[in-house]
Amino acid sequence: MQEELDQIAFLASEEGFRAIRDSSTNLTAFLDGSAPGDLAANLARRSRTAIVDCINSHRRHDGWQVKGAEESLGTSGVRWIVNPLCGTVDSARLMPYHAVSVAAEVEGETVAAHIVQMSGATLVDRIACGPAGLMPQFWEGWVIPAEWEPARAVLGFALPDDAECRRDALHLLADIAPHVGAVRCFGSAAYDLANVVQGGLDGFVGFGQRPWDVAAGLAVVRAAGGTARWLRGESGLEVVIAGTAAMVDAVSCWASTSQ
Repeated sequence: MQEELDQIAFLASEEGFRAIRDSSTNLTAFLDGSAPGDLAANLARRSRTAIVDCINSHRRHDGWQVKGAEESLGTSGVRWIVNPLCGTVDSARLMPYHAVSVAAEVEGETVAAHIVQMSGATLVDRIACGPAGLMPQFWEGWVIPAEWEPARAVLGFALPDDAECRRDALHLLADIAPHVGAVRCFGSAAYDLANVVQGGLDGFVGFGQRPWDVAAGLAVVRAAGGTARWLRGESGLEVVIAGTAAMVDAVSCWASTSQ
């Protein structure tokens, strides 16, 4: 079954990417008369339909946790966790950072994950993993750096959609930010987590993230030798930290000062 899930994850993420690419070929015409949010919603809907149709054509009894769709438990023991367009605001504003994220989970463990990083309608990179680690056909030799130097570190972070939760997240971030070289919010958790593996970021902190935002990304970080930890802030806000073990330990300590 593993080989099948790997192949379907690849095919589904590819179909999602193609749906976005084909819909975005002529962005000027596509935007005519539409608000930016309408563009993003349309792209996400087309990607979601393409991904769901692809997986259903192979495994129609599996469960679902797909952004923008009603959750389904399924009967097979396999659950797909999908964000058809991670970074919808970036996409709506024609900014470069967004991704298609597809993960397959069996008994609570992510066994296949594919992330397609995009800039507009262009494929930037692809990264994938299975139980044996990163898939070499989608991996160019990146690896999470073994060293952790806080003063030079650049951390990516992602904020929740809810305004009140965002306030809580920024309070926690304020405890973390003085300890590192820089913090960056690019708008796509999946893209950021792939960047941790690729070396663009030294770690990632996600506030109030949903499973479809981070499932595939956390899987590739772990496959590359990194780790991840979930915390809960004083307000109840969930925080996920991913990177090297030393980085996760340090950021967990800094974030805990306000808990």
